[in-house]
Amino acid sequence: DSPAAPLNVTSAYSASATTTAIKVSTVGGYNATSGVSIDFGNDQGSYATWLTGQIASRKDGGSWKGALTFSTNNDSSATDLVERMRIDGDGSVGIGTDAPSAALDVVVSSTVWAAEINQTNASNGDGLFVNTGSTASADYVASFRADNTNIFDVKANGNVGIGIASPAARLQINQVASDQSGAAALKVVGTAYGTNK
Repeated sequence: DSPAAPLNVTSAYSASATTTAIKVSTVGGYNATSGVSIDFGNDQGSYATWLTGQIASRKDGGSWKGALTFSTNNDSSATDLVERMRIDGDGSVGIGTDAPSAALDVVVSSTVWAAEINQTNASNGDGLFVNTGSTASADYVASFRADNTNIFDVKANGNVGIGIASPAARLQINQVASDQSGAAALKVVGTAYGTNK
C-alpha cells in the first residue's frame, strides 16, 4: 500500500527457495538470438529514445539455453549500445567477447591493460592466488604468451619454463632459435655499492 519506489515489487516468502517476483518474456515465437531486455536511459524530452545501458536475456543456442548480456552506450549516438559482458548458457563469462572460451575470458583490442589487480593493503596484503588441483606435468598453473608464443610457463608439477612450454627441470630457459647475437640466456646482475656483484 505504501511503495518505497516508483515500482516496488514484493513476493511471498518461500523457505529455501527463490520466488519469481518479475518475469519479462517475449511472445509469438523466437529465433537463435532473440530475447528480451531491460533498458536504461535518460528521458530529456527531445531525447526520448536516449539509452545509457541495457541488461538483456537472449537465446544462446540449444533448445532452452540462454545468456545474459550487459551493454553500455559508447557515445556514438543516443541509442548505440555495445555489448560489454556476457554470461553464456554454460556459465562462462566473457568481457569484450560474446563467445567466451574459458570460465572468464577477457578480450581487449585497445592499448589499455587487459586486466589489472591492485592490493592496497600495505601492511598485510597478498597479490594473486592461483591454484590447480592437478600436479601432472601436462597441466599448467599459468602460461604467459606473446603473439601466441610461450614466453613463461609454470607447470603443475612445479617446473618453470622460460621460452619453452614443457620444461624438463625446475627451471629451464631456452634461447630463441633466431637469436644469433650470442647474448646470454640468463644474466644475473647485482648493484650493491654501485658494483655488479
